[in-house]
Amino acid sequence: AYQPVVSLADASLHHFEALARFEADASPADTIRLAEELDMIADFDLTVARMVVDVLEAEPASCRVAVNLSARSLMMPRFIAAFEGLMISRPALRPRLLLEVTETQAIKDLDAADAVIQSLRTQGHVVCLDDFGAGAASLDFLRRLNIDIVKIDGRYVQALRPKSRDAVVLKHIVALCTDLGMTTIAEMVETHDTANMVRDLGVELGQGWYYAKPLPRPQWCVTPGLPRAKRLGTVTEWG
Repeated sequence: AYQPVVSLADASLHHFEALARFEADASPADTIRLAEELDMIADFDLTVARMVVDVLEAEPASCRVAVNLSARSLMMPRFIAAFEGLMISRPALRPRLLLEVTETQAIKDLDAADAVIQSLRTQGHVVCLDDFGAGAASLDFLRRLNIDIVKIDGRYVQALRPKSRDAVVLKHIVALCTDLGMTTIAEMVETHDTANMVRDLGVELGQGWYYAKPLPRPQWCVTPGLPRAKRLGTVTEWG
């Protein structure tokens, strides 16, 4: 499934995130954890990348899609070699295939991870750090990983209240990312008020059911006057 990531200023499309789905509207989290435990996550990530590359080849050049890439895969030479084999004959697709690094607790050597990230960026890929503020995603990652986009963990976003401690922390995280030249995304934007709050705190991009639910194809636009999608319940998503 493909969920839009949009500009908080005008709701224009920035890119899509590819979300794994094994069953309709069901979270893939347990299956992906199993893939990690069985050391199959690199194969899983590569399969998703292949599927998205096929989709990108069929879509207009303006279409960009982010795929989730486990930090475990990032640190596997065999995955990087296979990924390069996939992309070597498709150089024009590299800027259109964004890489969203997840499960950052798997990164034990930040210098080695940054070397891989810089190689991918040099070849044209935009690299995003997922779920910043959760688990191992810490300020040290911002200090030592040169990346393009930072995605603020949805738990921060959903807990936001005007003038709250969370709002103060988020404001300074966004300012730090901006000073470092990194774009920020707020995930799990559910309401008009939340969209306004994160925008006013300096976040540039938003993703969530306020704008659109995950779609079967990376095709979407805002139609004036239509209500936004509403989340019917909390669903944990990969990405």
